[in-house]
Amino acid sequence: MSPPSESEAPAAMMYNAVVVLLPEYCCDEAGHLSGPPHLWPFSVVSYSLFFGLTLPQYDKRLAEILRAGVGAARGTAELAIGSLTQVSRMPHASLEELWTHAVNTLCALASLTSPETSGPGAGEELVKGRMGFVGLTPGLLLALEHQELALQFAGAAVVERRRCPPQEFVERVTFMKSILGEISERMRER
Repeated sequence: MSPPSESEAPAAMMYNAVVVLLPEYCCDEAGHLSGPPHLWPFSVVSYSLFFGLTLPQYDKRLAEILRAGVGAARGTAELAIGSLTQVSRMPHASLEELWTHAVNTLCALASLTSPETSGPGAGEELVKGRMGFVGLTPGLLLALEHQELALQFAGAAVVERRRCPPQEFVERVTFMKSILGEISERMRER
């Protein structure tokens, strides 16, 4: 795999920064992932999928920049989107059940490609470092390239929307953009 080109590098760096920031919204006040360790991957994937699906509604430009930074994760995300398409075609008793099925599917795919993130010995830092990719990438690609399917899953994200209502989501995006601005500034100084 070749490194990103000079024009792709800032987008890749921004994408990676967002992936690092997303799990922090799943943490308690002490900065640790909430709940028992076996639920950490589900929590991070659920929020990052919600973020990827929702971001284009509030900041399409940032979503486009992040999509440009996806790079090598695109192939795995396309596999995930294929799986989510199948999930969307199955009957579900409720929107919450559809969302849980979607997130569980992404977690299962992650356990195949990165088994160390989903076993009983998975450390918190490993889950934080890798599971954000699992939800963010397919969420962004769905929202930007498969809008009808994205709307179906975004509508099913009932619990995540309660945890992060629109005003709070906008505040989080604004905060992330300030950090991304600092990263861009540092890159220009080099």
